[in-house]
Amino acid sequence: MAIDEIKREKKLSLFVTSCLVKTNGSTFEREMLAKGTQVIAQQRDGKVEFVIDGKVVSKETAEILCHLISLHPSQASDDDVFGTKERKTVGDSWAVNSVKGAVDLSSRGIIVDAKDIKGSTQLEKVVEVGGTKCLQISAKMEMSNISPSLPKGMSVMQSNASATFSGEFPVDVSARPLSEGMTASIAFVAKGKSTPEAPEITLAMDLEESKHVKEKSLR
Repeated sequence: MAIDEIKREKKLSLFVTSCLVKTNGSTFEREMLAKGTQVIAQQRDGKVEFVIDGKVVSKETAEILCHLISLHPSQASDDDVFGTKERKTVGDSWAVNSVKGAVDLSSRGIIVDAKDIKGSTQLEKVVEVGGTKCLQISAKMEMSNISPSLPKGMSVMQSNASATFSGEFPVDVSARPLSEGMTASIAFVAKGKSTPEAPEITLAMDLEESKHVKEKSLR
């Protein structure tokens, strides 16, 4: 594993326990990666690439792994956005850092002003996962007036987004989270013209994404 100047991971080596893919609307699951497969994720030239057996994976595999493995360049870490420097006890909650949140979202291609980000983090309880003492933490965020990446000539007329997060984080801060979950939704309406001569079009979009990842420490 390698980390950057703000202690954010920029290279990871992971071993697959199970990786199944199910197409929306289908009950059939297919195995994308076999158990025991080693996946190396790393930042290269401002992008994330995935390597298996010394070769960069296919575009299809990379698109799926991007949803499971978060490894994007940013000037704000998860601790910057959701953490706190104050001592907390079980049940306590605190506000997310909206300024750092805006910085992190911009690295994902989403522009939003810090004043339009609201949210909180909560220390739910202390748990033991596979013999490892962990903090179970959850967070939620609400965003308005967001500007996602759009085709040239399009302007956002209305937009909002929300997200919830959860995870089991080892007390040993040098260890990776043993589980992480996320559910996010974004809705917006945009209008514009592709060229000055083209007719005006309206684009309405409502997207939802969710993921849950479990990891097992090999230490």
